[in-house]
Amino acid sequence: MVEKLDNLTFKESITSAARNCYSKKFLTPKDTFLWNKSNDLVKDLLKAEHNTTFEHYTLNLRIEGYSRHFIWRYLHGLHDFYTSDQQSQRYVHLDIEHFYYPDFLLEEDKEKWKHFYAFLINKYEYFYEKLQEVLELDKKKAQEFARYIIPLGQTPHLVHTINFITAIRYIAYFETISGLEFTRYEIKNEALKFATELYILLLNEKNNIPKEYILEIIRNERQELTNLLNEINSKILSKEEKEKIKKIIQEHENKLKNIDNIETNYQILLDKLINIYKIKYKKLLEKQKEPLNINKIIEVLNKNKINILEHTNLAKNISNISENDFDIFIKTNKRFEYFSSLGYASHSMDSQNQRHRTTNKYRPLLKDFYNLLPDKYYVPKVFTKEISNEEIEKEYHKTMNYIYDFFEEQSKKYSFEEVIYLLPNAHNIIIFDIENLEFYTHKAKKRLCWNAQEEIYHYTLQQVKQLKNYININEYNLLPPCQIRKKYDIKPFCPEGSRYCGQSVAKMKFEELNKRIY
Repeated sequence: MVEKLDNLTFKESITSAARNCYSKKFLTPKDTFLWNKSNDLVKDLLKAEHNTTFEHYTLNLRIEGYSRHFIWRYLHGLHDFYTSDQQSQRYVHLDIEHFYYPDFLLEEDKEKWKHFYAFLINKYEYFYEKLQEVLELDKKKAQEFARYIIPLGQTPHLVHTINFITAIRYIAYFETISGLEFTRYEIKNEALKFATELYILLLNEKNNIPKEYILEIIRNERQELTNLLNEINSKILSKEEKEKIKKIIQEHENKLKNIDNIETNYQILLDKLINIYKIKYKKLLEKQKEPLNINKIIEVLNKNKINILEHTNLAKNISNISENDFDIFIKTNKRFEYFSSLGYASHSMDSQNQRHRTTNKYRPLLKDFYNLLPDKYYVPKVFTKEISNEEIEKEYHKTMNYIYDFFEEQSKKYSFEEVIYLLPNAHNIIIFDIENLEFYTHKAKKRLCWNAQEEIYHYTLQQVKQLKNYININEYNLLPPCQIRKKYDIKPFCPEGSRYCGQSVAKMKFEELNKRIY
């Protein structure tokens, strides 16, 4: 029997879930509603921090006025327990009305930001028109590439569905980092604004969530978070502090399963990352005229220990990857269940990439690698003279120089972390992922479709190319969707209907997939 439980109040959803764990027969919401000990049970669950029962209560949120960077770093990067659908910059033409202005800006600087945003919207229109004119791109494609110059302060709207505990952890985390003297947390003011709005929303919930319940959970979370985050920020970690770091991974990230089989020792994680970066950047050295400073990268990782833990689910399943597996950019473990991937790509690409929530991710703070990557920003092929023309290429780089000049001017006046909004969608970031191969097949299928956005298509294709050295990609279906459907004779081969890309991808050999330009 499967039955949908409709219109449960906050208290009913919690007590019904909790009581059914110990009941011989299923207790209906009506049974729960009539039970006179509901308040006592909820208080007991709160005190014992048995939080899974609270996760049955969900919130379907309408969110507007928050920056893309906030959404990427926190709403989509802090916890995996969410479902989110966000306004697309590929399908929606952008305008000057939707950009974020921090409250702390002086009036003269706010005027500068307005001019900055307006200038870039004009350039966006320029590239939008030029790419249609020169390359005969359709409007959707032209928007996809023109958006690379748009700053991270652009504010899309989205529908974001979370459970009650995730909502509480958002509030607790944002309030905690806002109260710490440590300033390296990104866009703390916007995070606190969101926490305040969400807290008020919970108090006004139509299902009457008692204020003391909200405050009790927030208090529990904040007490531990404040102490732990302050300790993590210290340069020297004692044995006791490492144990507490272990605890924050296990409890506050709420990510780990099968704890006994997972290496959660902080130094192990740090050592692994250092080894990864050493090897990755050694390989990059062979391609770069300007050598990268490996020691500087290691110094950054050692100095800013919080980056290993903050906003990351790196620890989950880390024991399935040995240090020897990081001798190339991407490699599977002996059983081919997991593989690791280290690279860099644009902020915009990772905003799509992070939606695959079975991926275990590590995303450092942007400041740490601001001047360490070979390319500060992504350059799509359509902005090169070989594909379009010299005028478009020069204008793209000129626009990027304008963006970074203004960003650096403002970051000196305020701080890097609080003016991140000015960086472009094209800004490159470090991407370190651990993938479960079984789940990765779904990601590969979606991102190898020729309708997928260009950058994530080529990023995924490079991953699959290297996996091809270790596994049979046809056996694992690491192929475009039309090739998988052709393999099993599922017709039509293309599932996109009217969105068909116009190319015979189903008939292409794997080596031919690289010829896609846009």
